[in-house]
Amino acid sequence: MKQTILFFTLIISVFSASGQVPENNPFLIQPPRPNPMQLAAGKQAGTNFTAEQTELHQLDSLIMYGFDQPSGKWAIPLARQKFEYTEDHQILSMELWNWDDNNKEEYPVNRTEYEYYEDGKLSDIIYSVPGSEAGAWIAAQQEGYSYQEDGNLKESMRMAYDFSTGWMLADKTYYYYENGNLGSTVMHIPGTEPGTLVPFVAYQYDYKGEYLDMVRVFRYEGETTIAILSKSYEYNYFNKLYMVREHIYDEASNDWLPYQVKGYSYDDDDYFDSYSFVQYSEGKVYEMFRSRYHFDKEVSGDQLIIPDFDDSEIRAFHHLVLDKDVYKLDMNSNEEIKNSEVQYYYTNLTTGEPTDPVDPKPVVGISDLADPIEVFPNPTTDYLHFNFPSAQEASLRLFDSQGNQVLMQKIENEKVDLTQLCPGIYFYHVYCGNEDLQGKLIKQ
Repeated sequence: MKQTILFFTLIISVFSASGQVPENNPFLIQPPRPNPMQLAAGKQAGTNFTAEQTELHQLDSLIMYGFDQPSGKWAIPLARQKFEYTEDHQILSMELWNWDDNNKEEYPVNRTEYEYYEDGKLSDIIYSVPGSEAGAWIAAQQEGYSYQEDGNLKESMRMAYDFSTGWMLADKTYYYYENGNLGSTVMHIPGTEPGTLVPFVAYQYDYKGEYLDMVRVFRYEGETTIAILSKSYEYNYFNKLYMVREHIYDEASNDWLPYQVKGYSYDDDDYFDSYSFVQYSEGKVYEMFRSRYHFDKEVSGDQLIIPDFDDSEIRAFHHLVLDKDVYKLDMNSNEEIKNSEVQYYYTNLTTGEPTDPVDPKPVVGISDLADPIEVFPNPTTDYLHFNFPSAQEASLRLFDSQGNQVLMQKIENEKVDLTQLCPGIYFYHVYCGNEDLQGKLIKQ
């Protein structure tokens, strides 16, 4: 408990310190999607495995569980991700399902599908939302990728589907390289004249030696660029990634404000074992989370096939991940409270048998509360109202169908204004005391 609180405190206190990155750092940090697929640790997509390799574990699903008060166990299913692969062990699809406590069953949230060129490079990513019929998916967005002769990513294009006009170009990104590293990317969006593109956002990548040091984000106003976000990378004494700090530019105060801090820690064997996340709002700490991983050290990373996880998850797969405990720091008591537990399920590809259930179905639901949190109306056109069982401070996080956070704020007067939100399907997390209510929201 004290160790975790000290770690959170260290993250906040170090935020204003200037980190020095070693010139010859052996721990390479991959720039955000210079190649559209972040491959798993160890075996790469398209690798042919041999019979001599006796244990090959493929991650097929993971389930996030909440605490079931009556049983005293982490047995309440909150969300499930499941994965499919091609015969060459490349990720084919990922699906996200959430738990509906009213009907005591899962419901689909989104699906991501991957397509490849003949040489194995990723060609397209298709994002879909649930259709009106059971088991049906409707494509909402699609990304396409093209490459240079040297294999580096050249362009990416995103299309969005509108039910009234069909597929439309959303944006197009060009990738530029310097000394073999990704130097910058520039995203363009459709201009006012048909068939034209105008620059919208640019990313600049700075390195020390061959290693990533800072990422700067700019937005365009005509031909002028304005800095809006910066990310700096810091390393510990042993040359391992220790912290990623993000600042956003606040035009009102004409100053850079802290936005996020991501902290990485390691065990006595120098293996990554926990990940901490601090979120700021208006320059002040808003919330903190920490994920601690548990491993089967008998199964190494080169025996694993895992899908396209974010960077913090990829680091965890130096060995087979058994589970992950997620903690949230209570801002009032300054104590760490376990928020959820994630279980990982694999298939042993050598024997053809699962090491754990490949497609486990949740069998219990969220415990019925005497005074449950209520969220209404749903669908809504303007305001979302809440009814809380107590007068504790509450907050709302809202995600779109792709899992992107579009809103995060405190709930005041038991309502939130959603008039500026585009019509569509969203997913909410309502936090009130120790309760975390999740569900699907339709904005009309």
